[in-house]
Amino acid sequence: MLISGLAFAQEAKTLGQGGGMDPAVEQEIEYAQMLQNLGMPDYAQMVIERIKAPEAKVWIERLKIQSLLSMGQFDAVRGVIGKRPDADSQETWALKLALADALYAFGRYAEAQGVYVSFFKKYSEGPTPAIKNFYIESAYKYAQMLLLMNNPEAAIESYRYLLKVQDLDKGIKRQALAEMAELLIKRAEELPADKRAPIFTEVLKISEELAWVPDVWFGKAVVFMAHVRMLQDDIEGAEKIVDRYRGTFKTLDDSLKEESDKTGEDFMKLSPMAQCRFMLGEMLFQRAQKLIEEGEEANKTQIVDLLAGKKVKDKRVGGAYQHFLNVFINYPTTQWAGDSGKRADQIEDILINKFGAKITKKITPEQMETVKRIQFQEARNLYNLQQFPQAADAYLRALSLYPEGEMGVSALGDLIRCYIEMKDELLTDVAVSYLAERFSGQPNQMTAAGDDVLRIADRFGEMKLLDKRDAAYGLFFQHYAAHPRMSPMLFKVGQEKFDAGDFDGALTNFQQIVTGYANSPLALMAMDKIASCYHHKEDVAQEIKALEAYIEQLSKKDRPGHAVINARYRVASAYRSMGEKYVPSAFNRYTEIIKLVSQKDNPYQNSPEEAKANEEMLEAAMYFQAVCYSQLKDKDEAKMRQYKEAALKSLEALIQRFPKSRYAPSALSQIGTLYTVFEKSKEAEDALNRLMREYPESVEAQNAKFVLAMNLLNLGRRKQAVEVFKEMFSGSGQYKPTQILTAGNELVKAKEYEIAIEAFDRVMAMAKDERPLIEPVLIGKGRSFTALKQYAEACKALEDLLARYPNSGNTVEAAFTLSSAYSEQALADPDSDKRFDLFNLAVKAITKARAYDKTPGGQARSEVEVGRIQARKAAAEKKYNGPADRLRKYQDDAIGAYQVLIMLSDPGVAEVRPFIEDAMYECLPLLLETQRYSEVLEDADRFIELFPRSRYLSEMRGWRTEARTKLVAQGQASLGMTPGGTNAPAGQAAPGADTNAPAKADDAAPAVPAP
Repeated sequence: MLISGLAFAQEAKTLGQGGGMDPAVEQEIEYAQMLQNLGMPDYAQMVIERIKAPEAKVWIERLKIQSLLSMGQFDAVRGVIGKRPDADSQETWALKLALADALYAFGRYAEAQGVYVSFFKKYSEGPTPAIKNFYIESAYKYAQMLLLMNNPEAAIESYRYLLKVQDLDKGIKRQALAEMAELLIKRAEELPADKRAPIFTEVLKISEELAWVPDVWFGKAVVFMAHVRMLQDDIEGAEKIVDRYRGTFKTLDDSLKEESDKTGEDFMKLSPMAQCRFMLGEMLFQRAQKLIEEGEEANKTQIVDLLAGKKVKDKRVGGAYQHFLNVFINYPTTQWAGDSGKRADQIEDILINKFGAKITKKITPEQMETVKRIQFQEARNLYNLQQFPQAADAYLRALSLYPEGEMGVSALGDLIRCYIEMKDELLTDVAVSYLAERFSGQPNQMTAAGDDVLRIADRFGEMKLLDKRDAAYGLFFQHYAAHPRMSPMLFKVGQEKFDAGDFDGALTNFQQIVTGYANSPLALMAMDKIASCYHHKEDVAQEIKALEAYIEQLSKKDRPGHAVINARYRVASAYRSMGEKYVPSAFNRYTEIIKLVSQKDNPYQNSPEEAKANEEMLEAAMYFQAVCYSQLKDKDEAKMRQYKEAALKSLEALIQRFPKSRYAPSALSQIGTLYTVFEKSKEAEDALNRLMREYPESVEAQNAKFVLAMNLLNLGRRKQAVEVFKEMFSGSGQYKPTQILTAGNELVKAKEYEIAIEAFDRVMAMAKDERPLIEPVLIGKGRSFTALKQYAEACKALEDLLARYPNSGNTVEAAFTLSSAYSEQALADPDSDKRFDLFNLAVKAITKARAYDKTPGGQARSEVEVGRIQARKAAAEKKYNGPADRLRKYQDDAIGAYQVLIMLSDPGVAEVRPFIEDAMYECLPLLLETQRYSEVLEDADRFIELFPRSRYLSEMRGWRTEARTKLVAQGQASLGMTPGGTNAPAGQAAPGADTNAPAKADDAAPAVPAP
């Protein structure tokens, strides 16, 4: 009998209570519910479909949505409920309660509360028989949720709803009464003494009702009576009740402990012993406080006995401290644990600081873990409620007691998230740094702490706080080298930097993986990415080195697959991009690819997909091998013809083997070109006709003349190319304006500016008021005339563009080019008044560019252009023998403009970095001219450090040497070289030396036909 009536504690079934349901139907519903709980919704549905009893209708509806709720698909359930025509029916409310119960289970208390409030308002006088079971279950759950939300008064009202149920099961009723009485007593403790009487009356009435049955609630009832006496200052009466029933409490406590051990459920939270010992502790504490007020010294022995206990005969009797600590440790899930912990801390402080006591606690690790969990649970509940300031305070209290262990790490992570939601940047930054540094050296906590740092970084990312996200990632990379997620995170962040165009930053991450985590599965991928970074940086020499290292690692595999062929192809293409000198190197590598892929049973394809990819590589290699043949140079004309003949054979071999190749149109176009070079007009015409017949939609077919002309340019046959271009621009009507415009733009890229201008003039003549044609023509003419140093014509075209289309996508580029053209025109004019006007026009243009492009890169570019205007002003004064003071002023102005960018901009920003490089390069000659030699040394050293692979490196070293020589002559420096100089010790390469030199070019390729 002692533990009977634990209805909710044992999760007793309430399915058939008072509902009049047939036991067989009830059994079917329970079976369906069990199948759903076991994750077998299909079988559950089969059982549901055979239940036909009308009284089971509500249960069936709930079972249908149960699987959705178990997966947290609340919006889907809301959709189901919203579609019901009977929004206020009992069946619909049963579904709404199921939703509320699930929201509660998932910790979404605020959403659940809204449903519960509406429901109990609807059924304020109690439930109908059809929903009685749901009403009982939800009323109890609602009360528990309100306690988690720290709202005991509302929880009391929820118990009152539960007690309104007619014919309520006695076990459920007794449990509800007992739990409500316990809350009422806690409420009374918070009220002034003169406001407590109604609560005492209700508690005593409940206690009398509970005292008639000798079960666990009987023990609670006795403790309630004693507690009321204590709160009424009847300490003696309270002690008499406790003494009288002490044995009963002990028996109940032992039985509950036995049941807890047997079932694994927490029945100890129902033990009357927790409240009993709290009361005993409270009574002893109150007596001790009175004696302290009367005089600490005089009553020292009695006070210590009351607080810390005393020895009676051969047994030590505990004091208030032992009672409170016992409740805190052994009954952590009861209502009295929190107050007991606070009282124990208070007493501990008194005993140590007032009486010099030494305190030893005997607590097992298991007990301490339970206590920790409960202490952190309060904070977690507040966090789930999104009460972030209160949650932060609760976490700080718990962390001050238990800063270590897995719970401490998790709690600290939640505390940081509270600070983030509170928008407290200072505390957020301090706490993130503490979390990262505090646990990184603890093997047992390092992984969890590192994971939390990454979660916080991701949260910053979601909030678009990218600086803070990057700072959190930086802390992770700094402190968690041994973390299992280090290499994946380095790769992830590296990829993000790569995608954002920050190739230097990406390189740092990928290189760290290769050097520090060589055994990581990501190491090979990182090597691949390193090569890609150098490719985007246009650092071809380093790209080739990175690819060759990647190929070396791949080749250690028995079957390295397509990756090797892909990497070799990239090496070949990199050599080809380096110009005429490296064409033989590219040729040999394309030839090697053809050889490797053509082998039977080669180890470079391990799947049909890889075989297809290799075939595409073979097509490309054959095509570019032919391109290389056509670009090979030799002084011997006969040799040159052999190369072109070999190119022709290679292209024809490609067409024959892969007639549907994506390179076929270009190959046919080049075949036509080569036959033209060989003066075989019929063969050339046949090739171009085949091109237009078989590939009519290709760019080459639609622009056959243009492609022919460009091919002739690439083959060095400029005169023939010009003839074809002139034919194309003749106005015969064969080519559309858009095609001629495309030809003009391509000619600009090829630096064939005179012919490009002809194309643009032809388009201008054909265009009416068509902006898509006129706008690119004018910007193209402006660029071409500028490149040809015909600055007046360039200014005319660009001014026309800006006048026609003042707010176009080309405005910024046109303004920059116009500014440069005006300042260059001024530099060439000996008339000082005209120069003044032209320089002012240059400034006006750059001002327009600055107004339209406010990006960091645009602003940096404008600073460089301002510096150039001032430098050209100085150059003009020098050229035309202007006054020395004006020359010096313009030099100083130019230096100032450059130095603003150099000193105030971040070279780590990818779009700004190249402009800093240009500014430093253009500034140093001015510093030399104005004899600022120390500044030259300082800026040159910084340049070499920032840009160790710059194309300006040799000039920079030369200027630095010149400046040092001048300083030596003035007695201000020695001949020792600064870092980065060429006076490195014997046997040691000077830093930066040869870093930009490509791999040695191969000898010229043999003139042999392609396979």
